[in-house]
Amino acid sequence: MKKALLSMLFTFAACLLAWAQKSLTPAPVGMKPFYISHYGRHELQHNGQVNEYVLTDSAAHKERTVICQMVEHFPEVFVDKMPVDARSMTNACCILAMENAMVQLSTFYPNLNIHHNATRRDLGYLDQQHDQPQAWHQLLRKIIDEADSCITQPLPGISLRYGHETSTTPLVGLFPEGNHIQLVFYRRHLDDQDVLVKVLVDGKAITLPLPTKQSPYYKWSTFRTYCLKRLELLNERREKP
Repeated sequence: MKKALLSMLFTFAACLLAWAQKSLTPAPVGMKPFYISHYGRHELQHNGQVNEYVLTDSAAHKERTVICQMVEHFPEVFVDKMPVDARSMTNACCILAMENAMVQLSTFYPNLNIHHNATRRDLGYLDQQHDQPQAWHQLLRKIIDEADSCITQPLPGISLRYGHETSTTPLVGLFPEGNHIQLVFYRRHLDDQDVLVKVLVDGKAITLPLPTKQSPYYKWSTFRTYCLKRLELLNERREKP
């Protein structure tokens, strides 16, 4: 027990050190974070066996650090019994990445309603190796659909997804390259329809080519429309002979 506590303290201290220099732009007055949508690509290391990879120690530490960042910067999101939906690819290294994150999260908040799974039905949007454009298309569609559903709930919580780092293609050209992409949603109250979203790539807020009164915060409706249009363009290009 004492060893586990010391490990938690050391991990949290390392998290604070890693993110201390990354200041986040204050949210618009009255707006508070309430939902986080996350996609993580982690490092792989071959262990010498055919078609077998392991999660490196540094990658495991990064997954825990990402959770520490969420806890540090968005404490309003973490409430008792909050649902956490985590999905990973079915190989061991992706599952381990997810489990490292879940252990760290449950260490800070033991009363969360955590659901974590790795099934073949999720491979379409998590597996970037075979058909990258199609996988990115499905991933972005999944992010939009889950956000539309979650932001209507009293406790929307967090959506976490874990896949390979094998794809170096930015998410259908929307975001710069990075291992972790997070969409953080803000509102004033439960019935607030004017939801804002901020995009973080590896912990840093990015600027998008969208109209806004306070960058890097954008209306979810504007961001959503922009993403759907990009998906339409992608479909048109794929359908051309």
